[in-house]
Amino acid sequence: MALLHKASAMKDEPILVAGSRREVIDQLTLILREEFSHVWTVKEGECFRFIEENRVSLVILEAGSLKSSTELILKIKSFSPKLQVIVAAEHTDPPTVVEFMRSGAYDLLELSMVRLHLNITAVRGIERSMLLDALEVAVSHYGSPKFFTPDAFSHIVTVNPNMLSIFRYLEEISISMQPVLISGETGSGKELFAKAIHKLSGRDPFITVNIAGVDDNVFADTLFGHTKGAFTGAIAERKGILAKAKGGVLLLDEIGELPEQSQIKLLRLIQENTYYPLGSDVSLSMDVKLVLATNKDLLLELNRGGFRKDLYYRIHTHSLTIPPLRERLDDIAPLLIHFVKKSSAAMGKTPPAVSAELVDYLSRYSYPGNVRELEAMVNDAVATHKRGPLALTQFKRYIAKAAPKIRENPLLKLSTGGFPTLKDAEDYLVAKAMEKCSGNQKRAAALLGISRQALNKRILNKNKAK
Repeated sequence: MALLHKASAMKDEPILVAGSRREVIDQLTLILREEFSHVWTVKEGECFRFIEENRVSLVILEAGSLKSSTELILKIKSFSPKLQVIVAAEHTDPPTVVEFMRSGAYDLLELSMVRLHLNITAVRGIERSMLLDALEVAVSHYGSPKFFTPDAFSHIVTVNPNMLSIFRYLEEISISMQPVLISGETGSGKELFAKAIHKLSGRDPFITVNIAGVDDNVFADTLFGHTKGAFTGAIAERKGILAKAKGGVLLLDEIGELPEQSQIKLLRLIQENTYYPLGSDVSLSMDVKLVLATNKDLLLELNRGGFRKDLYYRIHTHSLTIPPLRERLDDIAPLLIHFVKKSSAAMGKTPPAVSAELVDYLSRYSYPGNVRELEAMVNDAVATHKRGPLALTQFKRYIAKAAPKIRENPLLKLSTGGFPTLKDAEDYLVAKAMEKCSGNQKRAAALLGISRQALNKRILNKNKAK
């Protein structure tokens, strides 16, 4: 129903129906005119000229011969890469689907099913065209070298406007020596952004330290180093990371895990810009650009008393939050192609083709593990790939396994006089909905009557509790 509401908002978008059989063209046109105001019809041979001379948001093509139809689609995509073509065919056997997808078709519908699916698929096709238009504008605006240094971000694969705006922000603060705080979920690419900061700064070296699970003594020794005899076992002087990173950029990862005593030491370091190696009474100057990363909501931790307010505001001068992959699904296609090429090269394989069907399927998953999870999925799929385009099978298997395991139905306790806890009932219903929807959080959330964000939060909290 939501898609048909969108169709109402898109009712004035021009759609072109082309084909060789008048009765089929009329059938498709009647269905489309239930939702769209401007539906034009032409013979297949007149289709390309019409597109050249008129604005068209979507093409519905009744498949004639496989050869003529695929050639027409290739011609259309060459002329207007963003224009989506939906094919209506008598049969949708796998070889036919593959050929049409290779030519650039957005989707393929059986004529017997167009009554059920045509308008919904048309909305999705127009949405994709509009999205690609918006991305072209965003990339032309944000992607210009006068806004940022392309080389600094060459290792980050994205076309997302929000990501590109972060590039601009980092360019603008690159001359500052104040700390930079990077927030983002696990697997979202925090270290990649720290490397971009390093490249923009022009400083060397770049050193990363993960401080998760490090106690206060180890933290101080790691950062500041120690003199000979500073403590039992200190048989020789050892330089700390601050000395080793002198003149460069230091990334302290998982800053949200830092114990309170260590937070005090870090605060003093940032405030005074000096430190003492353990066992020394001679202060040393800090000459590093500090970057701090966390997958925690530090403001929430602050309100809970788990993070110091003074340190939070000291490191929050320059801050950025990397959007999770589920909020930048326009990056699925470029990331997928990038990882396929990268994985294939590592395994000595020829990169398989990536179909529009695969991109569309992967765009419906929520990625709790973000970009790192997508890369793992691609690595597994490429490793098992034999021939033809990259298959959906491995991805579907992975996503099915990623759905929460379903335990025994706690509601059965009611029939035996018992009573389930609210948490058990909720866990069961979430898991059942995820199983029914093959891991698609958007559809599962709709079944449960909650938002996708609320469902994702429940799943993440459950995973953290394990």
